[in-house]
Amino acid sequence: MLENSTLVTVVMPVFNGGEWLKETILAVEAQRGVPFETLAVDDGSTDGSADLLRSRGWRVLSTNRVGPNVARARALEEAKGTLIAFLDQDDLWHPDHLALAAQSLQSNPRALAAVARGRPFFTRSHPRLGERHHGPSTFNPWAFYPITLIDTPSMTVVRRSALDAVGGWPADRPLGSDPLLWWRLSVHAPLAVLPRRTVGIRRSDQSLSAVSRTKPLDYLRHLSKAATDALIDLPVGLGPGNAAVGSDILAAVAAIVAAASDGVGLGLAAQKLETALRDASDGMVTATIGFCGWLLAPQLRRAPVGRIDPLPAIIDTWPAEARRTRKAVLQMVAAVAGPCRTSQIAAAKFPDISRLSTAAAAWAFACAARCGRIADPLSLSSIPSPSALTTKPQP
Repeated sequence: MLENSTLVTVVMPVFNGGEWLKETILAVEAQRGVPFETLAVDDGSTDGSADLLRSRGWRVLSTNRVGPNVARARALEEAKGTLIAFLDQDDLWHPDHLALAAQSLQSNPRALAAVARGRPFFTRSHPRLGERHHGPSTFNPWAFYPITLIDTPSMTVVRRSALDAVGGWPADRPLGSDPLLWWRLSVHAPLAVLPRRTVGIRRSDQSLSAVSRTKPLDYLRHLSKAATDALIDLPVGLGPGNAAVGSDILAAVAAIVAAASDGVGLGLAAQKLETALRDASDGMVTATIGFCGWLLAPQLRRAPVGRIDPLPAIIDTWPAEARRTRKAVLQMVAAVAGPCRTSQIAAAKFPDISRLSTAAAAWAFACAARCGRIADPLSLSSIPSPSALTTKPQP
């Protein structure tokens, strides 16, 4: 039974929502079990998005090309709810998403936010949502610092009082706002995790995540700033060691991105990443390789099987000495290649994938990156690596 005072404000920044916006609106209208209000910020759309929202009864604020982070901050000035549910204009929710989030926060009074599991889907498909999972009931973003495993704000519902306490949505940066907020909110307690998978994450060339990856090194610079800024919220004395860890990991990821883009030097970059993750947990290694794939997905997915120029031969050039990161790369290949019927690709099901051609392996890595992950990120070990112990939230 939810508290009588519970009201959820759905906050959605919109810019030329186009063909997907109506489907997202319908997913919100289907929510049940908790009272909610809908609040959109139209950021200068020219395709009638604002009119569509108003015709469906949404309250619509107007801005002029300020970007989604400023738009979210603007919406919080008008929100009436005790809980804030963030939603991107192209993502989808299961009908029980808001109710489950409210129940999870009621059951975890220390948690300042709830996070749902997401399922990536492509433009012309529909995600299968609602299944129960058996993973942990809480998630600690600091365990994977500086890699963020929350793919989209659409996965989160936050207590309004907590947002106010940390200064609201970070609107002073074009990218990196959301991981900074998750770190700030989880300094003192992990986030609650919903018991069912409730968020469909649309993969398309027009999504904000896809656009940000067109310049991955720029994105990494923004993330590095967010990771540094987040340390201010840690208890005194815990920041410096963590800053070094985060800087080394992000620099090594940048080296991977640069080498893959140029087609040279991937072996040295892989060894640098292996060194940066030397003391990390297996979950952290997996998360970092998944993050590399996510950054590289736009260029990788365009490489057809049989012709991978200028795509580097990822499997062939990842050095055997970089044992843990190479293993994670192979897991990423197997995530897609395993279920395939093609004998060449199906070789990835086996520990020895030497029969996999370079083109086939690169294709499978690209597909896994586009789908999002090697494994469900919130099911990864939440135990911090030795190098990340200084970032463990304090009670």
